[in-house]
Amino acid sequence: MNQNKPKIFTKARIANIMSAVVIMWGFLYFTGGLNNGTDSGSSSEVIAGMMGFAAKHLWDACGNQD
Repeated sequence: MNQNKPKIFTKARIANIMSAVVIMWGFLYFTGGLNNGTDSGSSSEVIAGMMGFAAKHLWDACGNQD
């Protein structure tokens, strides 16, 4: 009965949106919007790592042609 109903919130779409949000949040951090100058440097590495994993997820998601 629900075979033709479109799925708006799928796991793949939510994962892609969250990856894009992480990347945008990281760009905001590195451009100075969230950085107050009191950063010790270690949080920059963590944010850069999170951005890297998000970018890899989006790169792999674009390569999947299901």
